[in-house]
Amino acid sequence: KLVPKEIIDYLKGNYGKSPAPVDPKVMDLVFKGEKVEVIKHRPADDLEPSVEMYREKYKDICKSDEDVLTCALFESVAEKFLKNKYQPKEEVVEQKKHDVHETTSVEDEPTLTLTIPEAIDDEYTRSVKAIQTNEVISPDTFAEDKKAILQTIEELDLIMKNRDYNSWLNYVTPQSIDYWKQKSHLQAVSARLPGNKIQLKTLEDYFNWVFRLSRQNARVDEIRYISSKLVKAVQVSGNQDIIYYQFEKQNGRWLISLDTIDL
Repeated sequence: KLVPKEIIDYLKGNYGKSPAPVDPKVMDLVFKGEKVEVIKHRPADDLEPSVEMYREKYKDICKSDEDVLTCALFESVAEKFLKNKYQPKEEVVEQKKHDVHETTSVEDEPTLTLTIPEAIDDEYTRSVKAIQTNEVISPDTFAEDKKAILQTIEELDLIMKNRDYNSWLNYVTPQSIDYWKQKSHLQAVSARLPGNKIQLKTLEDYFNWVFRLSRQNARVDEIRYISSKLVKAVQVSGNQDIIYYQFEKQNGRWLISLDTIDL
């Protein structure tokens, strides 16, 4: 069976020391007998200070401390994002939701030429190809949605680092909050946690022991549309997508739609 990457990282100690020892049988099942060195110290202590390095590396495109942090957290997409953010867009005449301008062919006959936005690329195609509705997502909408979602994830990263449960609630759909407040759901997920030592009794417990531990320091590269109002945020690993978040657009905001559990 497939073991999620975040569970592997948790067992290796990449999220810090587990609250109780992990059953050796679980380690053997996950790592198939391979000897794994579990981190005993604070994982962040292994990281070298890097903000100034990113500031120097991307000094030509970073105009604020926020831009530097964007490069540090999302280096794989930050350079293109910041160039698009500050680069003036070409002014063209909009016609039927396409940027179209008139030019002249060799024979001096008028013809129409499409100015294709930069967002129409492989990433855009990957992001919209699995949409499950008849909706059409334009490149401009894709770029706006991705920017908003990445900004939301940056804010969530800070919330998780600060263990700020009350602020986190503002980023979660009301439906998900109601679902994970139910004791039966908390008990069901408690039984599936490594070691079976943690008993989730409140939504705050879920935030601390499930949501935060499985997503803290996650790297999101791209988004995947299910519909215009439902999007998955993923890390691309080879030909696979590692799903870290599902967002639902409600009242103009992208909110977290938490996974449910089979009882």
